[in-house]
Amino acid sequence: MSDDGRVPASGMGRRAPPCVSERRIGRSRELVGLAVQEARWEGSKLKTMRSLPSHESDSNWAQIKPRALRIDGDRVAYRAAGKGPLLLLVHGMAGSSETWRHVLPALAERFTVLAPDLLGQGQSDKPRGDYSLGAHANTLRDLMDALEHERATVVGQSLGGGVAMQFAYQFPERCERLVLVDSGGLGREVTFYLRMLSVPGFESVFPLVCSPRLRDTGSRVASWLGGVGVR
Repeated sequence: MSDDGRVPASGMGRRAPPCVSERRIGRSRELVGLAVQEARWEGSKLKTMRSLPSHESDSNWAQIKPRALRIDGDRVAYRAAGKGPLLLLVHGMAGSSETWRHVLPALAERFTVLAPDLLGQGQSDKPRGDYSLGAHANTLRDLMDALEHERATVVGQSLGGGVAMQFAYQFPERCERLVLVDSGGLGREVTFYLRMLSVPGFESVFPLVCSPRLRDTGSRVASWLGGVGVR
């Protein structure tokens, strides 16, 4: 990181290869299978953690202030807390580090927890640029570099699950374990949001699509359509 807080582009910058294809996932099956097994083992340990009372969790969360640095000229916001092995928490569509407010304080008792706002969402910048899964994965790598973290257990929720899998594929040496929470990008069908990431020009409207109000409205409409048999 330079004196002015900027992080120079490293490697390919945020531009990345196409998203993980079915064929590439097949090639990485052994790696992902091992990661899932380790994640289950790690998850069994996490279940034994003491749950914080609601008021204590809220109090601890209030003390974890958002921070920011610049990566390739764009402001990337994040929250960090705790000490120990690194957990990288990747939120879903229209989310932010706030997604993890009820679990981050408890996790920080045993881990270093890093929860960024993906570009285009939360308090991070919303540039007209590449919002592909690969671009997000590169930003996470650059954030880890800037904060001097070598490896992480990557936890991805919804869209963040797709980003987490892409990160594990592009940078297997940086991904210690992979944990998926209601992840996008799995199964035979690709979700609407992930499909749209490949549409030319979508980067111009991505920040709008990521507004929580529009996300919640879309979820209600999709739920209603599913209830009447429309997919």
